[in-house]
Amino acid sequence: MLQRRTNINQTLKRKLEVARHWMKKMTDRNRTGREFSEGDWVFLKLQPYRQRSIALRKTFKLNLRYYGSYQISKRIRKVAYVLRLPKRSLVHLIFHVSLLQKNIGDEAVTSSRLPVSDKEGRLKIILVTMLDRKLMKKDNMAMTMGLIQWPNLFP
Repeated sequence: MLQRRTNINQTLKRKLEVARHWMKKMTDRNRTGREFSEGDWVFLKLQPYRQRSIALRKTFKLNLRYYGSYQISKRIRKVAYVLRLPKRSLVHLIFHVSLLQKNIGDEAVTSSRLPVSDKEGRLKIILVTMLDRKLMKKDNMAMTMGLIQWPNLFP
């Protein structure tokens, strides 16, 4: 009976190890390797319903996902960074790498006007002009990608 119990324990340990490896493999499949250095500018992902010192709005569903951009002042570990936040913010200065996104470019293009819709509420797709086009390969097929000037947006 003792030998049988030992065999069952060994089998359970092997199966748990296999399950742990499988779960790690499936989790790592969706992860991206992000690494920043001191002085980089990043956007910060916050949950506004928890951090009321950043932005207070009536509806949280339509809140911004990322705030910033903020400069990284110190790298603590591979996954932890200290940001230079405004003095008035009451948020802790250390953030996990999963909450950061690299700031690429100088300006964010935003529009304050709603898109044009028809009487039934469907969006009308109106393009002003095609600024540029290039041929790309996707799934072993050639396709044309276009840079389009939309109304109410900067070129």
